[in-house]
Amino acid sequence: MNSVVLVVPLVLSIFAALSRRSSHVSKQGLEVFAFPGALVCFLALSSWLIAFAPLWIPIIKPQLGPPANEDYFFFGVFGGLGMLFAAYLYCYRVTVGPEVFSVGAFSRKQFRLADIREVKLQKGQRSGQYFVYMHSGKRLQFSGLLSGFEALTKLLRPAK
Repeated sequence: MNSVVLVVPLVLSIFAALSRRSSHVSKQGLEVFAFPGALVCFLALSSWLIAFAPLWIPIIKPQLGPPANEDYFFFGVFGGLGMLFAAYLYCYRVTVGPEVFSVGAFSRKQFRLADIREVKLQKGQRSGQYFVYMHSGKRLQFSGLLSGFEALTKLLRPAK
């Protein structure tokens, strides 16, 4: 059990380091920002382990006995929700072009850069949040975990 206490923080540190090193992609005159692949893989793997916990926990701790039917449902629901969230993060993109930008995962909404009224950067302990206020009154919020977050904050600015 002591080796687990040492290995888990090490694995988490490796995923965090890989997440920080990723940057955004430039293709066909567009800047594409997404969540780091290491973050999405870690979430998907963790969700998979949670979903199938009733199968592997009795192997590790046989004194617990076989899992009840409710255990399969409980762990399956939470593991499935985690997998859906991982799929959402995997598909989420912010694409910035010369005049427009689009935001979203499964359906993307497009906005004109000229419609940006105000921006606000809120720093946190580990990552920040970037708020973009549109002339229409809509507020968009971007996570500091997006790859190339600093470049995104420089691209999404109010028109002068």
